Order: sequence, then structure tokens, then C-alpha cells
Amino acid sequence: MIGIVTLNTEFLRLMGDIVNAKSFRSEVIYDSVDLAKVSNVGINKKPDNKIVAGFIKSVRNLTELTISLSRFSSILQ
Repeated sequence: MIGIVTLNTEFLRLMGDIVNAKSFRSEVIYDSVDLAKVSNVGINKKPDNKIVAGFIKSVRNLTELTISLSRFSSILQ
């Protein structure tokens, strides 16, 4: 299982794009950071504490979810 944190975007994701779940052979879980948009995240942008906090929250959510699912899966096996 793979957990991926994404920006808040909506456009067609072709095969090979990290946000296209069909690009992976294993199960993928996504968590989008609502405040993180292409217009306000990037190399030349000053980090916004609310956006950084959103990324941290998403990573924690995915970590907790994948650990819970892994435990559940091992119980079923």
C-alpha cells in the first residue's frame, strides 16, 4: 500500500502520473491538502505555515490509516 499526499488540483491524470492510481501495481491511498494549490506552492514561494501544517496533517493521516489497514489485513490473513 502506498500513501500519497497531493496538492488540491483537478485535471486529467494520465497513466504514469503519480495521482493516477492505475499507475501503480499496489493499492494507493491519496490525501489532498486543501490549501495547497499550484498557485501558492512552489520553489520560489515563501512557505505558508497553514499549508505546511496541512501537509503534516495529511502525512499523519496517511500514516495512521496505512498502519490501521496493515493491522487489519494481517488479522484477516
